[in-house]
Amino acid sequence: MSCGFLSYLIPFTRNHFILLTSIHRTKKDTGMRLRIVMLIFFTAVILGCSNNEEETTADLELYNDGTIKIYLLNITDSRCPSDAICVWQGNAEVFLRIEDPTTSINYSLNTAGINNPSLSVSYPNEINLLQKNIVLQDVQPVPLSNTTYLLSDYTVTLDVN
Repeated sequence: MSCGFLSYLIPFTRNHFILLTSIHRTKKDTGMRLRIVMLIFFTAVILGCSNNEEETTADLELYNDGTIKIYLLNITDSRCPSDAICVWQGNAEVFLRIEDPTTSINYSLNTAGINNPSLSVSYPNEINLLQKNIVLQDVQPVPLSNTTYLLSDYTVTLDVN
C-alpha cells in the first residue's frame, strides 16, 4: 500500500491562507480522504472568519468648537461598491456621539438621506441637536467589492452650524 501527503495552499483573504493536507493511501480510501479534506477545510474557514485586524483606537473626534464635540463611533457601510452595478445606491450609517459639557447623545446619520414617515422609512442625514444643525455631507471611500475597511480608513464630512 502506497502512502503520501496531498497539500493545497488556498488563498482565503489577502492576509490568510488555508493549508489543506490529507493522507493519500489507496483508491478505497478516497471517500475517507475527501471527508478529512472537507473537515479540515470547514474548520479552517470557521477559524479564519475571525477578524485579526481589529481596531483598538478610541472614538475618533470629528468636531470640537469648544461648546460641542462630535465623535465617530462606528460606520456600517452597505453602499453599492464603485466597481459594481446595483439597483439601489445603498447607505452608509455613521454612528456618532455628540457631547456638550452636560449631555452626551448617541445618534446615527445616513448617506441615503431619506426620511419618509408615511412609508416607515427613515435614513436621516441631518439632525438639530444641542443648538446645532449637523448634516452628514459625505463618507469616503466609496467601497470596493471584496475590500474591508477599518474605521480609521474612512473620512466623514459633516456640516455643523
